Amino acid sequence: MTPDPIFSIYPAAEAPAHVRRLVYKTLYRDWGVAREPEEHWYNPQQGGRFIVAGAADGTPLGVCRLMSPEPDDPDRAQIRQVTVNPESRGIGLGRLLMEKAEELAALEGISELWLNAREAAEPFYEKLRYRYTSDVWLSELTGIPHCTMSKFLEC
Repeated sequence: MTPDPIFSIYPAAEAPAHVRRLVYKTLYRDWGVAREPEEHWYNPQQGGRFIVAGAADGTPLGVCRLMSPEPDDPDRAQIRQVTVNPESRGIGLGRLLMEKAEELAALEGISELWLNAREAAEPFYEKLRYRYTSDVWLSELTGIPHCTMSKFLEC
């Protein structure tokens, strides 16, 4: 296990370039998604915040994006773009990021989080008590099988 990460929160539109690079490198590059235009995969206009687990030198080790509550259902919000740098996987950073996102959401009165999980990540989310709310479907952006999962928070 590495030393405790330093957590930072950035509005999506203000996420530093090194955070966006990690998201692109780990979630989109290997699936043929073009780096530019960035709006195609990053969508800063959709809002939300990036929660970043960083090393002491500022290097991002992992990120997740907590979206703003849904306008028609303010008790519900989406988690997106959860990823950990490959060199930092297997030490619990993904779990810590999700716990931070859930804690922040609960403080804001959000009672349910939902996400679109890649098929390969479903066991990770199941361990965090997320439950399936859809059948498997293919992402239009990456072509990767996904399913929708959700969790009610203990507020």
